Amino acid sequence: AATFASLEQTPDYNSAFMSLETGAVDAIAVDIGVAQYQLTNHSDKFRQLEEPLSTEQYAIAFKLGNEELRDQVQATLDEMVEDGTFDAIAANYADYNLDQMVCLGKE
Repeated sequence: AATFASLEQTPDYNSAFMSLETGAVDAIAVDIGVAQYQLTNHSDKFRQLEEPLSTEQYAIAFKLGNEELRDQVQATLDEMVEDGTFDAIAANYADYNLDQMVCLGKE
């Protein structure tokens, strides 16, 4: 952020893309999935940097003590990996390094 002339935050992705499209801003930073979707539908208007600006990890959180729901979600994810559903969904994001994007684990 220190290298930018100014840094603005917008309330949602649509506002950010509208600002970019109208020339109100020179660039925007968004999640990779949002960028991929916009590029799929508007590749003539936008382009993506080759290197990510940053990376971050996301997790699924459950209310403390709700082991039943946690275990149900984990079991479903494990089943999806076993039957190939997980890989089929992940194939939609083949342009990205899935080993770095997805981590299924148990604590």
